[in-house]
Amino acid sequence: MKETPKNRCGAKSQALRESASTLIPAAVHAAYPPWPATAAGPPAFSKAKGAVLTDIDGNDYVDYCCGYGALILGHADERVTVAVNKALSKGCAYAALSEAEVRLAELIVSRYASIDMVRFDNSTGDAIRTAIGLASAYTGRRHLVQLGSHHDSGTEALAAPYNDIAAVETLFAERGTQIAAILVEPASISLGLTLPSEGFLPGLRRLCDTHGALLVFDESTVGLRITAGGASAVYSVIPDLVVLGPVLGGGLPLTACGGRRDIMSRATQSLGQRFLGHPAPSPAALAAGIATLQAVGEPEFYTDLQTKSVRLAEGLQGVIAAAVVKARISYVNSIIGIFFADPNKESSAPTRSSNVGLAAYFFDAMLNRGVFLTPSQQPIMFLTAAHTDAQIDDTIEAVHAVLADAPL
Repeated sequence: MKETPKNRCGAKSQALRESASTLIPAAVHAAYPPWPATAAGPPAFSKAKGAVLTDIDGNDYVDYCCGYGALILGHADERVTVAVNKALSKGCAYAALSEAEVRLAELIVSRYASIDMVRFDNSTGDAIRTAIGLASAYTGRRHLVQLGSHHDSGTEALAAPYNDIAAVETLFAERGTQIAAILVEPASISLGLTLPSEGFLPGLRRLCDTHGALLVFDESTVGLRITAGGASAVYSVIPDLVVLGPVLGGGLPLTACGGRRDIMSRATQSLGQRFLGHPAPSPAALAAGIATLQAVGEPEFYTDLQTKSVRLAEGLQGVIAAAVVKARISYVNSIIGIFFADPNKESSAPTRSSNVGLAAYFFDAMLNRGVFLTPSQQPIMFLTAAHTDAQIDDTIEAVHAVLADAPL
């Protein structure tokens, strides 16, 4: 039998949600997808430190949502908070160039083989629109092929399934002279965590080269989470433009678009008027970005993170193999995806075969055991430098207990 809920949405959280329901639609933060659980809803959190969230009722949760992946160092990392507080003491906004912006650009360019120049933004949507605007200006075309990304690109998009190179080839055969770029998550978070099949990313690179289009990697989530050099360092495919997301700012609003010099040099000409009055990233966000990039650049940072990820992924695989429910695991460095679907039936669109009811039960039951996951029918777990072996082992035990009691 399922356990009686212990920690979820206590009296104070429930009262706050009732107040919020008159002020905030559905009393849910705008970044959340529709809440999968059938219970009252998520708790309201009051603080966080390391890998632990604390709700306003005093309950602790090991956090694997981590700002939807943005917090690679964990919550309230001292290196980031010190840098942010120092920057805030000097002002909140300049609307002009600063030393911090140049320093952060230097760090990014030094680590990304595909980036010669970089432009900073405040949101992933802004950075993607920058990339697509640059692609249109550079190629003189207006169509976009969009794969595995649900972000609004602000342009006319031609959709194709992720990992289906034949479908993309068909689009280019029909409209190749009109396509400015392919926008693709090199490892797709929008589809849960779906890794590129063999030959998929090289095939996209080939199509772009053949037809004069640009290859744009949407690394807004995966980017710095898999290595300091991003997806191109892992998959050996060099994009023309790269979108970097909130992980860049240690959780503060900061994103970027970077790429080849001949493309990026058109930014002022093609985007200046469009972005007139567009707020520049804050000095605090830039300072957080510098602190974050310096931290992930420390020796063995990604090796240690990979070790934690393997510990959790292999533990979960063992639990799932022994469970009655059908599920499978995918992972790349600090990102782990769980699909409640038949492990013997691979799919380029796993969302279509996911057991939504089981995913909702899983989220709810894990929350009851003090583990906070991404609210999704394809849960993703983000590891941080702050997660401990003990927390990981406790999480594996919690999954074992939850799946043993799962409805069939």
